[in-house]
Amino acid sequence: MKILFVCTGNTCRSVMAHQMLKKMLADKNLKEPQWEVRSCGVAVWTDMLIPPIVLEVLESHGIPRFHYRPTPIDQKLVDWADLILVMTWGHLNGIQTNYPQAKQKTYRLKEFAGLEKPWDIPDPIAQDETIYRACLEEIQKGLKGVWEKCIPN
Repeated sequence: MKILFVCTGNTCRSVMAHQMLKKMLADKNLKEPQWEVRSCGVAVWTDMLIPPIVLEVLESHGIPRFHYRPTPIDQKLVDWADLILVMTWGHLNGIQTNYPQAKQKTYRLKEFAGLEKPWDIPDPIAQDETIYRACLEEIQKGLKGVWEKCIPN
């Protein structure tokens, strides 16, 4: 299964979801090509770096620091994905409008996971560390639901 996470700038939420799911898969020895994970954004500045706080929060969850350049969403990524998980209604609406063929495979992360509303995960950009940690906690709840639906025991 190929899972694509999408947020706005591909520097915080989608990167955290991408890296956390990769770690979850690696911890269970589930590898490519059966399982692939990528992330991208709907309004990307490709020169923007991932905020250091994102790397710190992920590192506290056992993910080593990494280098990553934000990736803009495009037709190739949309076609590649079996499942597209976004962070907000705005992302969902934008993808379904610009890539109508992806409508049946695009969901908000928390909605797909079967969690209660609100389904949007707010952008933590330029907030303090507690907001980033709370954001990652919401993402982890969503990933747990994705795991239960998609990943074999």
